[in-house]
Amino acid sequence: MSTIVESKAASAISRPEVTRPEPALSRTSWQILCAWLTRELKGLETTIERRDSNGEWVVECVSYPLLSVTTRWGANGVQVISIKVKVNGNTKLFEVSGPNTLDVKRNAAGWPIRIELGNTEGRTVLLFSGQMDPERWASRNAWGE
Repeated sequence: MSTIVESKAASAISRPEVTRPEPALSRTSWQILCAWLTRELKGLETTIERRDSNGEWVVECVSYPLLSVTTRWGANGVQVISIKVKVNGNTKLFEVSGPNTLDVKRNAAGWPIRIELGNTEGRTVLLFSGQMDPERWASRNAWGE
């Protein structure tokens, strides 16, 4: 995998000063983003809300540990983002088909605390809470930055 692609995707989720919707991501960038979310935010309390285009919203789950975020492309070429959380000892799967927008809100340390995935039906909102590493992940390597 190209270092340029990796650093582009990493910078898309690690710049705390960005508060506007993120630019469209490539297939590779979506894969990198999902892997990063799983690696860095696994175990954080996650609330998932779905909001349709009419403004109606449903809370799917409240404060359950995140297990993983993955992406795949179906046989029809539509991308699907899969979000797994642990609910009462079981794994619950939430999916977003055809995401076309990504909006990220970050805390002061740059960690994502709110991610909105938009598609033609509305938006799926992921809210993260709990103890996050106070160090930025990119600052762990003093030599390679």
